[in-house]
Amino acid sequence: MADSNNARRTMELELGDTDELRSAKERLKKARQRGGSNLILKVTSHRFAAWEDSFAQHFFQELSSTPQLQQLDMEIRMHSISSSLVAATIQNSRNTLRSLKLCRNTFVGEVGGLCQALHRHPSLETACLRENCFKENETMPHQREKLVAVVDALTTCSMLQSLELKTVSNQNKSLTKRGAKIHGISVSRLCSMPNLSHVSLQIKPSSLVQSICHQLCGNISVTQLDVDVSVFKHDKMMLAVEAVAMLVRANRPGLESLAIGVTCEGGLSPIIQALHTNDSLKTLKVAMNGIRHFSFGMLPQQTTDAISTMLQHNYVLEQIQASNSNDEATVDTWSDPSIPFYLKLNRAGRGRLLRGASSREDWIGCCKEDWIDTIIANREDTSVVFYFLSKNPLLLSSDDVGSSTDNTGTEELQVLARPFKRPRLLASLD
Repeated sequence: MADSNNARRTMELELGDTDELRSAKERLKKARQRGGSNLILKVTSHRFAAWEDSFAQHFFQELSSTPQLQQLDMEIRMHSISSSLVAATIQNSRNTLRSLKLCRNTFVGEVGGLCQALHRHPSLETACLRENCFKENETMPHQREKLVAVVDALTTCSMLQSLELKTVSNQNKSLTKRGAKIHGISVSRLCSMPNLSHVSLQIKPSSLVQSICHQLCGNISVTQLDVDVSVFKHDKMMLAVEAVAMLVRANRPGLESLAIGVTCEGGLSPIIQALHTNDSLKTLKVAMNGIRHFSFGMLPQQTTDAISTMLQHNYVLEQIQASNSNDEATVDTWSDPSIPFYLKLNRAGRGRLLRGASSREDWIGCCKEDWIDTIIANREDTSVVFYFLSKNPLLLSSDDVGSSTDNTGTEELQVLARPFKRPRLLASLD
């Protein structure tokens, strides 16, 4: 009932084309009246010619008087907008605004007000800054120190859970050359945010990516990391990859998902090697741009072999997704059938039973009922059942080895066999 009431109080207002913008103010008033406590606003005005300074000022003045604003997604490609207008909107919704996404906007004027509005924002949970340009005025170039100030303000938001920073544009060459590199961000403060669980980076320089990865080794809250290092030249890209691999090797508890973008066949090698000993990462997503044969949905054979070898030792990784940077090609089938098989075993619980086991003695420490429960849960897949039974064939033994009086039953076999309820397992497999 609460969810349905919340849905009725929520209204999405998306402004895109010229016709919508002409009646934007009236539509905003109606949205406020009907939306109740939750108003989601999306401005994606990248294809219209009616945006004028006077209209923008009146529209954002109306928006600023909307204290129940919960989400603001703004993308205004063709025209600039005053930073102070957006700042007033954020300031007046400090108790309700949860999501702020500013993409491909050109902000003019001082950003002090914007930084003040973001500083220690009490409700903001998601922030995305993607390819924004900050200028003193229309004719001045991008000033990256203003972007740094905005990012630093976001690092003071204690409730922030997801942060996306993208300063590199593949289309906007002037932004890439002049404004992509950002220095001076408080990396230690960013990486020590208490509730931050998702970090997504496409930034320059490479040294900043490396510094963030080093700092994240001591972070216990981040569970998902997305890093696009394909924006660097080969040498700097490999330095960034090595930093990400170091984070994987650190085996920090909690990091469960890694997405990385590379541009060469050897770009994944450090990551794959680091995964040999990692027991926390469950999902690996790879965007491969410019890789030979990848357009046919195939990974390089050397990479495939390395992944297969790694999965013989990694019992936790459950999913590997590979695509090119534009998601035009995706690996749907693996040339090596062992890869999907090992991933399936890991999803079935191989890590729970065999993690760290180098010999049968190590398996004694597992809860014996886990073996039976895992096999029963996967009884429809004979390949999984056969694998686990081959690892512990005593599960099907009809003799009570624990009560054996001869010398053939070692203490190890007694410990293994005693707790198992063989009738339950056999009945489930009949």
